Amino acid sequence: MASFEEVTRWGDGPLVVPEDWLQGKAAFGGLQTVAALRAMEELADGRPLRSMSVSFVGSTGGRALTARPQLLRAGRSVTQARCDLMADDDVVCSVTAAYGVPRTSVVERRPTRALGDPAKAVAMPFMPGIVPNFVQHMDIRYAEGGFPFMGGNGDSHAGWCRHRTDPGSAVAAIVGLLDAWPSPALQQLKGPAPASSVTWTAQFLELPERITVDDFLWFEARVVGAHGDGFVTMRGELYDREGRMLAHLEQLVAVYG
Repeated sequence: MASFEEVTRWGDGPLVVPEDWLQGKAAFGGLQTVAALRAMEELADGRPLRSMSVSFVGSTGGRALTARPQLLRAGRSVTQARCDLMADDDVVCSVTAAYGVPRTSVVERRPTRALGDPAKAVAMPFMPGIVPNFVQHMDIRYAEGGFPFMGGNGDSHAGWCRHRTDPGSAVAAIVGLLDAWPSPALQQLKGPAPASSVTWTAQFLELPERITVDDFLWFEARVVGAHGDGFVTMRGELYDREGRMLAHLEQLVAVYG
């Protein structure tokens, strides 16, 4: 099976996503996002990724993907770019990213958490037909909250996660894990039902030089609002093993149940 790094790598032709990296009938959203970011790497000109905004416009189905990267502006300290992923003539995913040059500032705040042991968390099993195919490539362990589709009343969860295959760059590793967890709202459903991300934004605070398959990261998320109309807003945060926040996100999820 191909690694996360391999399935997000652009070659001479379109990107073909293997079936084991699907999320329902579409390519895993984290995979699509990383593929778009990789297509924009040259436009960033080495500047670190600071923020991204993603819209999942349509389903990829089993179609091959092509990328349309575009430089929006390269300023003295910030570069902004956009990449649309195409399946045939359809835009299926659109990613806007901001890259910023680091500089000295008197403003400094580094959020941290006191964290426990991944060995004491409960691993989410891979159940074909119930959880998305791509989950088999992730190690997701719950320390707080419940699994999806258990009919509980919780609206938050937290735990440890890591890639089972080579994630590639630290940015790719972080983006993949940010999107790997199911929405915490799904634990309230009494049985399997589809859900899909509509939009999400993420801000990057620290980027380690490398994240490997041995590196567990801590993820915690909560439902911000859900009015019983099929749409859920959630927020999440990702920390390294030492409790330093790496990134945080806000996501709009469509729940069909």
